[in-house]
Amino acid sequence: MRPQTRRPPARLHECRLCQEPIVFARLDTGTAMPLSPMPDARGNVAVHLAGGNLHGFIISRDRLPGPLDQRMVPHYATCEKQRTTPTKPARQPDEPLF
Repeated sequence: MRPQTRRPPARLHECRLCQEPIVFARLDTGTAMPLSPMPDARGNVAVHLAGGNLHGFIISRDRLPGPLDQRMVPHYATCEKQRTTPTKPARQPDEPLF
């Protein structure tokens, strides 16, 4: 009989911007979302382990986490070097014509 080897629930990856560890969850929409690897009660993504992969959904009024789901925070919210869209400079008022 082979000894049972325990593997981590989800494979750790590294953020390309800040090099912090992240995990990916496949959302019910089909997209992969990077998450901070530790569960957080303030998170807005509910995930569960299925077949060795994390599957989840965005928590809303219509869809609340179940008893086996863990709440996690998207890495976008915690990444210190997350790209932001540059803000446009404030438009100067046009000069009066008269």
